[in-house]
Amino acid sequence: EKDRLYCLQAKCTHLGCTPNWSEADRAFLCPCHGGQFHSNGVNFAGPPPRPLDRLKIALDEDGQIVVDKGEVFTARDFGHPDAFVKA
Repeated sequence: EKDRLYCLQAKCTHLGCTPNWSEADRAFLCPCHGGQFHSNGVNFAGPPPRPLDRLKIALDEDGQIVVDKGEVFTARDFGHPDAFVKA
């Protein structure tokens, strides 16, 4: 995934709390029940059952990043062309 840019939805997949980025841990940490996610959103500790969801992302005509919060992709759809842009 090093050649892809994607937008993570900051909503824990356990119960919907907002995970916070911890620079010291280089991970997203959920304050509610201890869920932990790598920088790519993949869960690795705690109760979250799956990775953080991703939002639709695109580049407009001027090369600006546009995120559509109305379209959400779960892990099974991370390869969908609207779930990332090439870096």
